[in-house]
Amino acid sequence: ENIQTVQEYVNQMARLSHDFGTPGLIGSFTVDNDPYENALNVIWLNPPDTGLRHAYLADAANEAYFAYYQEYIRDILIRYGRRPAEAEQSAREIFALQQDLARHSLPAGQLYNTVDAVHPLDLPKLQRIYSAVDVHAMLQAGGIAPEDGVQGWYISDPPAIRRVNQLLTAERLPAFKEYAIFKLLSEHSACLDTSYAGLTQRYKQQMSGA
Repeated sequence: ENIQTVQEYVNQMARLSHDFGTPGLIGSFTVDNDPYENALNVIWLNPPDTGLRHAYLADAANEAYFAYYQEYIRDILIRYGRRPAEAEQSAREIFALQQDLARHSLPAGQLYNTVDAVHPLDLPKLQRIYSAVDVHAMLQAGGIAPEDGVQGWYISDPPAIRRVNQLLTAERLPAFKEYAIFKLLSEHSACLDTSYAGLTQRYKQQMSGA
């Protein structure tokens, strides 16, 4: 709620990823195996989370499910305290943002292709791909900077990261903040009161056809 700048936003996303494993649009990370040396663990900087899968978002036959997803975003934000009209607008903006990012993401086949999806980067190369922010400060906020003993990082979807880097501007910051609030509540709804958990359960049933 109190974030005022893009830099504060990416730093906070990195902190949330460190503390709770919360996925986000930029700044979140995962510790996983080194694809070339399985005995080692490495840091993967995650591509943007598009909510629904790339191929799913690209298929107009799924329009009904797009509506379910936007209703879910809206209802979570209303439960959080947003006015209905405000939550409706935020849901539309978040979904449009995710569709844009999905269009710029690698398809599933390429994400499972090591040549396309494994990109080890040092700090200067990371700064070039995350040019909209101070990437060193973001890494420090997440506890995965050189000072923490990390000298290299992996990314799997460069086109998606480049696109979110282009979109992450001061004008779009309110939509990114609303997305982060929704994502945090949705990811942890089972730990909250039954009204949040019920919304998530209903959404899952809608998406599965139950």
